Amino acid sequence: MPYKNIVLLDDHELFRNAISTLLSENYTSITINQFSEPESALEYILQCKKNNQAIDLIITDQVHQGIDGFEFASLCRNIEKQFESVSPILLLSMTVADTAQNEPAFNNNISPDNPFNLCLPKSIEKNKLIDCISVLIK
Repeated sequence: MPYKNIVLLDDHELFRNAISTLLSENYTSITINQFSEPESALEYILQCKKNNQAIDLIITDQVHQGIDGFEFASLCRNIEKQFESVSPILLLSMTVADTAQNEPAFNNNISPDNPFNLCLPKSIEKNKLIDCISVLIK
């Protein structure tokens, strides 16, 4: 698998570290850029886009300091419009129903009403999460 650039936004360090470990164990050529604040993540994403550097996946929580996950994802989509470069966005949140892990619904029609490619509960099983991420980062 070619080198992958991942943005991980969550205000809980324990969760960020767990997801980073899971990704590192399953993908050899990966860089995980961790952020606890949406503003820092947006600045990084903007700089990557300006420098024509790919972002292969953005993972965010719904609830964190400042703007929420929906607004964060919407702002990411606005940045992408400027550069005609789209990255998949995965919402991992306690606010997503546990039933979503049984039948992940990939969204191929990104819109202002739904800027996420996939929404999953944080309680999802590790192997199911890796399977879903593999679909998103192809």
